[in-house]
Amino acid sequence: MGYLISGNLTCLGGKISPALLDLQHLEYLDLGENDFQGLATPTFLGSLEKLQYLNLTHSSLVSNATTLETLDIAISNIEGSISNVEWGKLCNLQDLYLTQNKLNGDISRISGTIPTSIEQLSRLEILDLGQSQLKGALPESIFNLTELTQLFLATNDWEGNLSQNDFARLHQLKFLAISCGERFSVNLSSEWIPPFSLTYIEIRKCAFGSKLPTWLKTQKQLHTNILSNDSISDPIPPWLWTMCSQLQFLDLSDNEIGGNLPRLVNFPSSQSRTVDFYSSYSDGVVVDLSSNSFHGLIPINIGHVMTKLQVLDLSGNTFTGSIPYSITRVKQLMRLDLSDNHLSGKIPDWWADLQQLHVIDLSGNNLSGGIPPSLCSPPSLFWLRLSRNNLFGELPKSLSNCKSLLTLDIGENKISGTIPEWFGESL
Repeated sequence: MGYLISGNLTCLGGKISPALLDLQHLEYLDLGENDFQGLATPTFLGSLEKLQYLNLTHSSLVSNATTLETLDIAISNIEGSISNVEWGKLCNLQDLYLTQNKLNGDISRISGTIPTSIEQLSRLEILDLGQSQLKGALPESIFNLTELTQLFLATNDWEGNLSQNDFARLHQLKFLAISCGERFSVNLSSEWIPPFSLTYIEIRKCAFGSKLPTWLKTQKQLHTNILSNDSISDPIPPWLWTMCSQLQFLDLSDNEIGGNLPRLVNFPSSQSRTVDFYSSYSDGVVVDLSSNSFHGLIPINIGHVMTKLQVLDLSGNTFTGSIPYSITRVKQLMRLDLSDNHLSGKIPDWWADLQQLHVIDLSGNNLSGGIPPSLCSPPSLFWLRLSRNNLFGELPKSLSNCKSLLTLDIGENKISGTIPEWFGESL
C-alpha cells in the first residue's frame, strides 16, 4: 500500500509537480491544508491507477482521477464553473465532499449539460454540496443515486421545489441536510411515510407550518434533529418528548414554539456518540431551544434527567423563576445560555461543581444580588456575560480567577465602586 501525506505540516504552494506521475502505486494522497492552485486533471493524477483516497481540503484543486473512491475538497478556495470537470469518469467514486467552496457555477451544469454523469456515479454513498454557493435547480439525477446514505444540500441558492416523491428511491439514506430560501421550497405532507430511516436530519427555513412534522415519528433511529427557523409555533407534542430518549442533538431554535417544558424530560442518561458535522459537541447531548416562545419555569429536575448535557441553550424565550439547582448534576456541561429570559433571584454560587464550562451567558434577565465568588471556578471559562440584569455591589476579587476569559460583559447593571488594580493585571 502506498501513502503520501503532505498536509497539515507547512503551507506548500505552487503547482502540483509532475513527479507525482511516478507514484503509480499510490493509494492514499493527502494534499490538504496547503495552497496549491489550478485544476488537477488526468494529466497530473490520471496515471495514479491505484489511487483510492484524495484529500484536497483547504486547497484549490479538483481532480478527474478515474480510480478515486473518495474526493474531499471541502472548505477549499475553488472558484469558477465546475462544468469542465469530467464527472462521468469517476465511476468508482463513493464519497464526494464539496462543502464550503465558491463554486459559482450552476449545479445543473454538473449534471445538466452532461445529465448522465451524475447518474453514472452509481456507487456514490456520500454527496456533500453544502455551503458552496451553488445555484439553480437541483438536477433530478441526484435523486436517482440509490446508494446514497448521506445527502447534504444546505446553504446554497437553489431554485424550484422538492416534494416527497423526489426522495422515493433513497432507501439507504441516513443523513439529510437541506435548507430552503426565497426561490426554493421543500413540500412534505404530514402523512408522508419516508422510504428511509434517518439518524441525522437538518432542515432549515422550510416553513413547515405551525405543527412539528408528524412524519418524524417514523424515524425510530434518529439521533440528531435540527429543525431551525421553520415557522413552527404549536407547543411541542408529547411524542417528541418520548423520542427525546434516543436524541443526542435537538435544535428547534428560531421558531415560534410556545408552551411549557414538561417536568419529566427524558433525554439519554448514558453517554453515546452521535455523528454531527456542524458541532464540536459530538460526545454528549446538545439541546438548543433558543429564540422561541417557551414560558414558565425551567424544569427543576432538568439536571437530574439530562445528566449528559454538554450544551443547554434556552436563550430568547420568556422563562421565569430561578436557575435550577439540578444543573449542578450536569458535570460535563460546556455551554449554558439562559440569556434574554425573565429569570429572577440571585445568581447561584455552585459553579465550582461545573468544571467543564466554557460559556456562561445569563444576560438580559432580572437577576439581582452580587456576583457569586464561585463564578470563575471553571478553569476553561472564556465567555461570561451578565449584562442587563439588576446586579449590584462591587466587583468581587474572585473575578481575578477568570484566567481564560476572552469576553466579560457586566454592563447595564448597578455595579458600584472603583475598578480594582487586579482587573487589569489578572485579566
